[in-house]
Amino acid sequence: MATGTILFDMAGAVPADGTGTINNPAQGSILVSTGTQPANGPKVTRPVWLFDPTTDEHISFGSFRMPENYASGGTLKIIVYNVTLQSGTNNFVMKACLAAITPGEDVLAKVFPAPDTVTIALATTQAAGISVAASLALSATALNSVAAGDDVVLFVGRDADHASDTGGGDMALMDVSMEYVTT
Repeated sequence: MATGTILFDMAGAVPADGTGTINNPAQGSILVSTGTQPANGPKVTRPVWLFDPTTDEHISFGSFRMPENYASGGTLKIIVYNVTLQSGTNNFVMKACLAAITPGEDVLAKVFPAPDTVTIALATTQAAGISVAASLALSATALNSVAAGDDVVLFVGRDADHASDTGGGDMALMDVSMEYVTT
């Protein structure tokens, strides 16, 4: 057994549609480096998703097939940064889970299970734009009984009303991947 990795395209993420309870969309944005670009070269430009500090907001990574070599597990690797200067000691709380659709299952009635959370600690009085990496090992519930070959949707969000989410200002999501155990 080895480790497989699924990379998620930030530009391909879909914001929540805003209907229902706590189905609020995160805001897509394009981050352009403030650094001086080299001669004959562009500035670093990348898509990011901004999550509000007071309202739970979400995005989904559209339908993908779980690789045929999937055996078990699912650990999300996440990179975020704070958009504004943080005063004192603060945390962001991210939440995530999968909706796994097995062939023969009712696609129209599919819902996400209860998400798992991870607390991402920020440095004391952290300057704006400093990236922080975190891992979130998804539980059996959050993995939604996923199996090799299933059609899968991943949702991630900021759990802004969680007692441990004390970060002021938006949290920007830069990168998400998922590691799993292979057959």
